[in-house]
Amino acid sequence: MTPTFGVSTNNDDPSQLRRIKTSTESKALLTENDFAIREMPCPYWDAPIPIPGQAIATNYLNGNPHDAYYSGVLVNAKNPPFPKNDPINDDWRFIPGTKILQVNGDKLNETKGTEANSIGKSLEVSVGESEQRRIEQDLVINCGKTITLKNDAGASITLLESGAVVLSDAWGKKLILSGGDDGSGAIQWDLNGNSLNIINAQDVTIANKSIATIDARDTRGDRIIERGW
Repeated sequence: MTPTFGVSTNNDDPSQLRRIKTSTESKALLTENDFAIREMPCPYWDAPIPIPGQAIATNYLNGNPHDAYYSGVLVNAKNPPFPKNDPINDDWRFIPGTKILQVNGDKLNETKGTEANSIGKSLEVSVGESEQRRIEQDLVINCGKTITLKNDAGASITLLESGAVVLSDAWGKKLILSGGDDGSGAIQWDLNGNSLNIINAQDVTIANKSIATIDARDTRGDRIIERGW
């Protein structure tokens, strides 16, 4: 038997085997045929099934009219093609529900032109081992609120929505760069009760004046023996 033109009338398959019911021109599109089984293009691709009203072509196993199968949707006035620019080279897909892609081996994506991704809600990425990226020019990340880079040990760098920057370690010490509305606030070192050590510094100045330390000599030759805070 030759393929038969028909219209999908029911895609609610109680067995969840992607079967659909159709009505053919031979029945004036008025009555339904038995469930037609699905022909998949490959064993690992489960694309959406036709919805009621879409035109399809039905074939028959061994010519048996009660053993039908369908392979896809026909393009016609009721099922127009997608509005892509180049019908020969472009690939246009619309998925009304969820897309699940599982790759057990390696996956390689190569885009010669520009790639743009728009995500309406959240993005979650989990990498089992390491991630490496190479960017030949600039990298710009824009965020409307807070960005935090943190490892499992507890060290973090946070860019706050207020414009402040907080550098923290796992022991509670923080370096805070913050300010008022005009950015005139002070830099804060929160050492959480620990010491601050400056190593191999030729000089440490405040307002272009060197800081005097313990054991330094003053103008009279006396030695400083106590700290000033």
